[in-house]
Amino acid sequence: MDAFKTHNQVISNYRDYLNSFLNIADDRIKEEVRKAFESDGFIPDPLIQFNPSFEKGNSLQDLYNEGLINQNLVKTFGSYTLYSHQTEAIKIGIQNKGFVVTSGTGSGKSLIYLATIFNSIFNQGSAKKKGVKAILVYPMNALINSQQGEIEKYAKKFGMDFPITFAKYTGQEDTETRAQIKIDQPDIILTNYMMLELIMTRQSESWLRDSLKDNLQFLVFDELHTYRGRQGADVSMLIRRIKSLCKNDLICIGTSATMSSGGNLLEKKEAVANVATKIFGTNYDTSQIIGEYLQTCTIGKIFNAIDLRNAILNGVNSQDEEET
Repeated sequence: MDAFKTHNQVISNYRDYLNSFLNIADDRIKEEVRKAFESDGFIPDPLIQFNPSFEKGNSLQDLYNEGLINQNLVKTFGSYTLYSHQTEAIKIGIQNKGFVVTSGTGSGKSLIYLATIFNSIFNQGSAKKKGVKAILVYPMNALINSQQGEIEKYAKKFGMDFPITFAKYTGQEDTETRAQIKIDQPDIILTNYMMLELIMTRQSESWLRDSLKDNLQFLVFDELHTYRGRQGADVSMLIRRIKSLCKNDLICIGTSATMSSGGNLLEKKEAVANVATKIFGTNYDTSQIIGEYLQTCTIGKIFNAIDLRNAILNGVNSQDEEET
């Protein structure tokens, strides 16, 4: 497939699609709109990049052999080889410390906090009490649905005796479902921050506040970068109200693939730690900010831009040897 021809075709189709909505009678305006459609600035230039290769770390079996995690975690996820940043973050989480993971898309951030929460619940064994022990907060219900599907896969892999219960509580559930959640009081609740605000205020959710008061241990905010400005202030106040309600010292966890700032690596971590401290109301230092570790996947000569352009324009000779 020629990526450049494909890109041009996509842009052409998109322009035709947008034009189909226009019906301009004034010829002068119509001409200006046509020029805008044809200009280079109308649609951003394509972003072409390699998918990153993340550095491998320990396997879950390695962590179990070191006595760091519960054996049921291996049963849940299998003999999964973690990335280095996953290993680092899980080791922090099982020490009952909060952290923020800022690795890129597709780097397994959700597995990190799920493994941390699962491990804690597994360790409770037969002494596990009924009640909500973890709240996972997502900016969109679509992400909640996706994450619920992932947890269901892990539960199925574990088997019929999977000891961890979970449920969505987004405000879109019917009366019967909400009533069942009230009876079950699952270990993990998946919700959005607006519903979490209602949970903390509505009389109908008083049972859930009582459950959080006695049992809550983990508070996770996925896509932490979405909570900025006034919304960030609202969320930070909400977290403080939850913390003041609960008997346990909460372990607050955040994830984001796009929390970036200028400066070197240490300065970037300091900036993220400062944001986490403000949002979660607990001091975070740079050791609790986990970035990614990339593995070089291309070895060889580095060409300049002109050589690369010429190589692309000349195409690939199918008769060349592999080493050429």
